[in-house]
Amino acid sequence: VEGIGNPIGCAHLGRLAVGGFLVLRADFLIANVLVSSGWRRQGVGTALVDELLSRLPGDSTGESFSAWAVVEEGDEETESFFLAIGAEARGKLVDVLRSTPLVGLALILTGGVVFKGLGVQIFRLEGRGQSSGYRPAGT
Repeated sequence: VEGIGNPIGCAHLGRLAVGGFLVLRADFLIANVLVSSGWRRQGVGTALVDELLSRLPGDSTGESFSAWAVVEEGDEETESFFLAIGAEARGKLVDVLRSTPLVGLALILTGGVVFKGLGVQIFRLEGRGQSSGYRPAGT
C-alpha cells in the first residue's frame, strides 16, 4: 500500500514573537504545510491544518487565537489552498503592519518574511478548539 512507512505530509505551528523577548500569546505561525505530490488534493493538507487549528481556542470560547500563514509572492497554488480552507486574506505585509502592527513585526522577525520578500501574501485563520484544551506550555 502506497504511503505505508513513508510520510505523506506534515505541518508545523510555531509561536510568533518580537525578538526573543515578547512572545505573542494568541498569535501563531503556520510555518509549513508539506504534502507528498502523490497525496495532494486528497484532503491531507486540510486535515493537517484542521488539527493544528483545533489546538488553538476559537472565537466561540470568548478568547480567539489566530494562526497566520505567509505565502511567497506568485505562489498561486498555496494562496488557493489557504483560501479554500477558509483563511482570511489579509493582504501584503504593509496591510498587516497597519491593522495589527505587533503581528506584522513578529511576522518580519520570526515569521520568515525577511527571507520570502516584502511582496508576500498573508493569511489568517481562527483557532477552532476549546480553551479548556489549550495548554500554553505545549504539554
